Amino acid sequence: MPRALRIVLSLALASGLLAAVILGTGLSWPDLEGSFRALGWRLWGASLAVQGTLYVLRALRLRALLRAGERAPSLPSLTAVSASHTTLAYFLPARLGEAALPVLLARSAGTGASAGTAALLLVRLLDLVCLSVLMAAACLSLGAGELAVRLPWLTVVGSALLLPALLFGALLLRSSTLVDLGTGLLSRTGIGRLALGERLLAFLPRVAADVASVDRRALAVAALWSAPLWFGVFAFWGLVAVGTGLEQLGWAEATFGASLTVLSTLLPLNLFGGLGFQDAGFALGFGLLGVPPEAAAASALATHAVYALNLALFGLLGQAWLSARRR
Repeated sequence: MPRALRIVLSLALASGLLAAVILGTGLSWPDLEGSFRALGWRLWGASLAVQGTLYVLRALRLRALLRAGERAPSLPSLTAVSASHTTLAYFLPARLGEAALPVLLARSAGTGASAGTAALLLVRLLDLVCLSVLMAAACLSLGAGELAVRLPWLTVVGSALLLPALLFGALLLRSSTLVDLGTGLLSRTGIGRLALGERLLAFLPRVAADVASVDRRALAVAALWSAPLWFGVFAFWGLVAVGTGLEQLGWAEATFGASLTVLSTLLPLNLFGGLGFQDAGFALGFGLLGVPPEAAAASALATHAVYALNLALFGLLGQAWLSARRR
């Protein structure tokens, strides 16, 4: 599919979802204005502190995975890389900014392209494991409480989510095999005979070697950093959701609603900054818990604005740091 057509389709879908959130929930301007006013400067500052801590945790996880190389990047540089990478992955269409991590690591820390790609693969598998486990815990917790009568499927979904958690965990331990499978797929489908395919076939064995060089101890350390990182992710969404008018939420409810928000941002159909998709995921997640539609939609748009603004601020700071280091 041509790139221009993909962008048009993504824009149409995102706009349609955003319109559905606004019109379908009966959202009014006073509702949205009330959500922003409820947040206040103090809670916004707290959201900045939480989000800034997440970049440090991401940097610590990256450093654990990159120590197998010849040169261990510094923690400040990796923090700036994490801030820049997260911003690019969020704002660029279809998650294309994900590919920026190896480039940023190469420019700022002297890490090889294959080592950076291997680190990206490992951190995304760790993210999927943590997301699945936390979503399962939230569903099982809610399914054992008062919501069990109204939402009896929560326990089933929570139990089912343990399966992808185990699958992603197994793939994490056999990541080099996963890369080898990708290499074999390129060869068998004939894509490897194209110019891009040839370059990938030459590149992927180096990625597999770099993945294999990360031992179990390094993976365990990275997993230990992933746990507080993902608790912090959900703490951020819960903090901002409560701060924008959803005061009645408990931990499990905030985690459940936030998990659908996070899932929506990972979709490769996102055009720009989660437009439409993030808002729909947020409104759906908290709407299922019984939050009034107009309150869920107002909080969705307010949290979207806060998250995007915070990302942009940290992304600019990260780029400024990396530019100063290069000079």
